[in-house]
Amino acid sequence: MLTNRQLLILQVTVDDFIDTAQPVGSRQLSKKEEVPFSPATIRNEMADLEEMGFLEKTHTSSGRIPSQKGYRYYVDNMLTPQRISQNEIQQIRSIFEERKVETEQIIRKSAEIISELTNYTSIMLGLDVRKHRVKRFSIVPLSSDSAVAIIVTDSGHVENRVFSIPENFQASDIERTVNMINERLVGVYLHELPVMLEAVTLTVLQQNNGRLNNLFGSLNQAMSIEHEEKVYYGGKLQILNQPEFNDVEKARSIMNWMDHVNQIPGIFHLD
Repeated sequence: MLTNRQLLILQVTVDDFIDTAQPVGSRQLSKKEEVPFSPATIRNEMADLEEMGFLEKTHTSSGRIPSQKGYRYYVDNMLTPQRISQNEIQQIRSIFEERKVETEQIIRKSAEIISELTNYTSIMLGLDVRKHRVKRFSIVPLSSDSAVAIIVTDSGHVENRVFSIPENFQASDIERTVNMINERLVGVYLHELPVMLEAVTLTVLQQNNGRLNNLFGSLNQAMSIEHEEKVYYGGKLQILNQPEFNDVEKARSIMNWMDHVNQIPGIFHLD
């Protein structure tokens, strides 16, 4: 249990580090009006906070910085929720008033608005495709030898795959294929679709329907659904307003990292 003095020192340390991105020292804190303690007292308390895991000592300075535990405590216990204005409420409502069809559009717009309201870069993960169920399947011919398979899920997510159409394939063959798939695959999870489609293909093979055999074979090759969570950014350049990224090389490094979106979902899922 932290004492009131430790709570104050932790709060001011985190606030100062957020503002400057520089390690915080006891003498530095003693000069602040809200900290009525001597440098020696602050130094002892900071040492205790470090021992408890709330602060960390850097190797480049005698100052200390908040640890992950310290940040977590700060967010959970020290931040005071603020009421948002009517204008901000309207911005949030606008996301849903537009009645967007795709979930991705809602997430992307939410990231943009959060960035506008906070002046920070916002990062949001899309829905896990493993939780999507197939709602509707359709095939749209693109040319005489190709078509696009379109899958709409129950959450509004849309997947599409281009595949080859066998020679002399008729519109009636496409209609039969779509009906057969919708009868058997509507309601299955999206990540199960390739396996379920193979089962439908096996049924077609058993029926010795050569024309449909060729189409299903081509469709099967195109329908691999990988588990990939999309990452959406709002106000990506806002990150340059933070003191940590006054260093051009550091800013370039974080921007490059953010471009490799496949690394980010796993980081957010850490316990």
